[in-house]
Formats: sequence, C-alpha cells, structure tokens
Amino acid sequence: MNRLTIVSLTAAAVLGSAGGVTLAVASGGDDDSTGRDTSSRSTAKETGSRATDGTDGPEDGGLFYYADGAIHDGDQDVAVPTGVGTGEVVALQRVKGGWLFIEGAEDGSADPLRIGTFIGADGRSWRIGEWRGLWDVSAERDRVVYGNGVTWKSAEFATRRATPLDVIDGPGEELDFMTTSLSIPGIALTAKGVLTGWEVGKEHLVVETDTDRWSHELLVLPRDIDVPQTSGDGKYAVGSTPNPDYAPENPVGGCVTGGRLDAVEQWWDQCERRAASAAPYSSDGEQLLLGVATGDGPSPSKLEVVDSTTGNLRHEFDPGGYLMGAEWADDADTVVALTGQDSTSALSIQRCVITTAKCTNVLKVEGTVVLGSST
Repeated sequence: MNRLTIVSLTAAAVLGSAGGVTLAVASGGDDDSTGRDTSSRSTAKETGSRATDGTDGPEDGGLFYYADGAIHDGDQDVAVPTGVGTGEVVALQRVKGGWLFIEGAEDGSADPLRIGTFIGADGRSWRIGEWRGLWDVSAERDRVVYGNGVTWKSAEFATRRATPLDVIDGPGEELDFMTTSLSIPGIALTAKGVLTGWEVGKEHLVVETDTDRWSHELLVLPRDIDVPQTSGDGKYAVGSTPNPDYAPENPVGGCVTGGRLDAVEQWWDQCERRAASAAPYSSDGEQLLLGVATGDGPSPSKLEVVDSTTGNLRHEFDPGGYLMGAEWADDADTVVALTGQDSTSALSIQRCVITTAKCTNVLKVEGTVVLGSST
C-alpha cells in the first residue's frame, strides 16, 4: 500500500489546525441519551494485535484510543452509541465520568464544523452541540467550553447542561473593539478565565477575560495568532502563525509562538513547527509537544518536547513511519504515537519514553484510529 493510500485511510487520525474559522450554530441541546449498543461492543484484543515485528512491547493495558467503533481506555471498552461517530473522528478526550468525543460534519461551509458528544462510562451519550475553532476542557475535566464565532458556552458533563458565557454583555466593560469587530471562532481556558480572538482590520487580537469580574485585557503578543491552545493549569499558551519567510504567498512550514500568559512580552517562536496534538501540554504544563510543520501531506515523524516557558529543546525522538497522531500518556515521561507504514494497512500505536528517546510498538490496529488525550 502506498503512502497516499495510508494517509487517505487514516485521515481521521490527524488533528487539524484549531485556527480561525467561521459561523456555526451552537446549542446545548436536549439529553438525547441512548443505551449502549452491545452488538458493537469491542475489546482491545478484538480490534488490535500485539506488534510482531521483533519490537514487541508490554501488553496494551493503559492505552487510550478509538478504533472499530469503540473507545478503549485501559481496561474499559465502550462502544460508541448508534448515531455517534458517523463523521470524521477528530479528537477523543478523557473527562470526568466518561469521554468527550469530537467529530467533524459538513454544512456546506469551507470551515470545519465540529460536533461534541459526551459519552458516559455506562455508554449513554449526550450531544453537547456544534462549534467551530478551538474548544477547551477544564483542569477538573468536568466541563468543556466552546464557541461559534458569535457566542460562547460552557457545558457541564455531570448535569448535561450548556450555559452561555457572557464574554460580551457581561457585567464588565468590554474593550472598544469587542463591540464593533468580529470575533474569531474558538475559546481557551486560562487561570483567570478565558481567551477569545477578535478580527480588527487585518489584525487578529487575543483578549483574556477574567470570568470572576468579567473584566477584559488585551494580550500584546509578538505575533499575530488566532485563539491559542492553553495548558491544563491555564498558565501557558501556544499559537500558530504563518512563517514570515514564505507567507502569505506560500503557507509552508508555519511557526508556533508561546510562553507564560503572565509574561507575553517574553514569548518565544519557532518556525517549521506545530503543536503535535489538540492537547500538546504535559499534565504539569511545563513541557510542550511539537511536531514538524509541512505545507501539505503527512508530517515527518520526528517529535520534540520543549520547555513551555523558554521554547528550549528538552527531548527529541522519532517513532518512524508516517506520523498520524501523538498524545501525552498518563506517565509524564511518555508520549503515545500513532504511525503508519507503506508495507501494511495496519497502524502502530507506540509508547515513546522521552527521556531515552526509545519508542516501542505496543499494538497494531486496522481502520480508523484516533489516540485519546487526558491532559
């Protein structure tokens, strides 16, 4: 099987950019829970096999991924309810009481539309709503915030309720441009509140809103970015920006810029790099997982771990093959990588110990596979 065929079969495993996109209708929705379809229940043993290429690792216990219509999280195997997962599976995140399942949908727009569903450990589901751009899960893993370019919401998994976030029309006084400019779809959580993006002329501005006081502060960033991704503790952020050596004529090898949110004047930047996943920060926020940025096609398999504050390289490793996804494992020194090879349609899930740069094949899986995130 050639490279392009592998990439086509596994496109759902590649996380796209969470950058600026346009309008969708967000809705908290009613509880459309459904029972688990036991006829499609799978186990990790049924969906995959131990690596047999001479690099066998430990048993697949502890892996977190979606495959064969089911969520596999350690010793839990829960079938995705009927009607969920019919679109491209974009992301899977472990949350309090279950999992957040994100898939793509088509609505005639060129911008990506996302549908978020909470799937409980009992297999029952709640369709949260639709959104565009970046979403974010709280540090407590008990809620998700999302937006549609016009409004923003916070959805609690335990109560299965989505409520508006009054970024605009809240008790605080908005910055002048917030009432006259278009907002950029997407939202991220910080230690103070939330980040939102705004299109002002040809600039993209990022605002931090304190959700206790509903006061707003413009972040004076060194580069023009959309809503950035933040660490679980909300202290760090990283965003993507065009490579100044090529943009705007040729958007090849984009750049990332990031650092501490309380010291944005000290943000670093690196070009031909990208955040390697939708949750690129380690559990403590101190390390950031980066991949190599390309204009199109599959990314090189090399991965880097940099210091979140300085951007300095801490570790680098290469799982080989075609990189389809990468996520932090529960162990802070381990990254799980999903790779493909020309010689087989099966994808390999590997554990990579960042301190030794050693990657070990753990499981081979056929079909659509998406790694899960817990940070």
